[in-house]
Amino acid sequence: MKSQTQEKNHPKDRPSSRSADAEELREFAELVQDAHGYEWIAFADARCVDEFFTVFFKLYDDAREIGGARLAAIGAVAADRLRAHHYHVDLTSRDAAALSKDFRGEQNVENVKILLVRPKNWAGTTGAELTKMGAIVDEALVPSC
Repeated sequence: MKSQTQEKNHPKDRPSSRSADAEELREFAELVQDAHGYEWIAFADARCVDEFFTVFFKLYDDAREIGGARLAAIGAVAADRLRAHHYHVDLTSRDAAALSKDFRGEQNVENVKILLVRPKNWAGTTGAELTKMGAIVDEALVPSC
């Protein structure tokens, strides 16, 4: 007879890290796929840029599929990485704390759809700050960061 502890800890009763990773990747890919529906796509760092476009070009074979989204980068390295992918950077902030202020200076973000591409373990509050300003923010959590 199994104890309650053994029953709770049975491997088939816990989600495997492989299925959790697959779910995270699926959620990330869905947001990448819908990137053309956002007015802004903001990237938290250079690794996020690389992961976003790795998935993007698995889904699309034409860079124009990104639509009319304007691109923002947190930090010069992320901005340089966007340029390396042959995209124009519309807004560069020195750090995550400055991004919401820089958006405020760029335009009224009330009801503006923004996709924030960030590492899943990121401690930044940028998404919440933009939401307080009235923006509609989705956060694409990069599974490998």
